[in-house]
Amino acid sequence: MTENALNIAVVEDDPADAKVLQKYLADFFAHSGRKCNVEVFGDSEIFYQTFSPKYNIVFLDIEMPRVSGMEIARKLRAADKDVIIVFVTAMAQYAVEGYEVSAFDYIVKPVSYKVFEVKMRRILESLSVTGDKEIWIKVIGMRQMRIRISEIKYVEVVGHDCVFRTVRGDFRVSTSMTKVMSELKGMPFSPCNQCYLVHLKYVTETRADFAVVGGDLLHISRAKKKEFMRSLNNYLARSAGE
Repeated sequence: MTENALNIAVVEDDPADAKVLQKYLADFFAHSGRKCNVEVFGDSEIFYQTFSPKYNIVFLDIEMPRVSGMEIARKLRAADKDVIIVFVTAMAQYAVEGYEVSAFDYIVKPVSYKVFEVKMRRILESLSVTGDKEIWIKVIGMRQMRIRISEIKYVEVVGHDCVFRTVRGDFRVSTSMTKVMSELKGMPFSPCNQCYLVHLKYVTETRADFAVVGGDLLHISRAKKKEFMRSLNNYLARSAGE
């Protein structure tokens, strides 16, 4: 597995508490051997309205005035079944609600570095098990680039090429769907028709012969429907049991 940078969001309306988490993250990753990209959101509503499933870890203050941490967590979990949610709260009893959204853990304010470090080591251990592998793609008109498998929403056949629809944008590659499926073999992907290979974690809804994938409506063909739904149900069952 490639030890790539982790994308982390801190959603905290108290500037002092947000600075503490930022400092702890900087100190921890300075000694962990890994890198991270940290974004801080002081306004919970802005994060709620602009969220896209690109984060590995989200630290959420539960008690926020505009949109509560629990409300944000529900949206996070609906859009991304794998994101690690850590609640940060002044009152531990609120963290019990985290079971509803499969929160990974919680931290009680005021946060001490010793406790934070223990939590982060557990998170990294979890990520090393679930993995966040990368693949190389040769984007048309560009050099080769790495993309994380967790960032791919689906792959679409367009003409003689394949377009990788990702949380970072669309990348057109001169390759075949057969080669893409071989590259992603063993990962939670399933074709919903001959033109689409879907990352199952981005499926948020199915409607008759359509699936909503990362906000896009994709057609499910009659020939692929049974296998696609079986793969989706198996993925959801595994996610619920983790």
